[in-house]
Amino acid sequence: MSQNPRRLYRLIAITIPLGLIINELVSNSFKYAFAGRKTGTITVDLKKANGSYTLVVGDGTSFIIEFEEPR
Repeated sequence: MSQNPRRLYRLIAITIPLGLIINELVSNSFKYAFAGRKTGTITVDLKKANGSYTLVVGDGTSFIIEFEEPR
């Protein structure tokens, strides 16, 4: 199986930072938003429209990040 190196680079350029951001936001939700509570809901939503992505992470409040696909 062969991959286009440019496409693979773009995929890595998006997924690694995105994973780090999601990890930090979810960790902060556990640490601060749900401190002292036994239940809670964390939502993670990633949408693509017109070459642009929107990431929404919520724990009762929402954090929204918009970014474009690297060229």
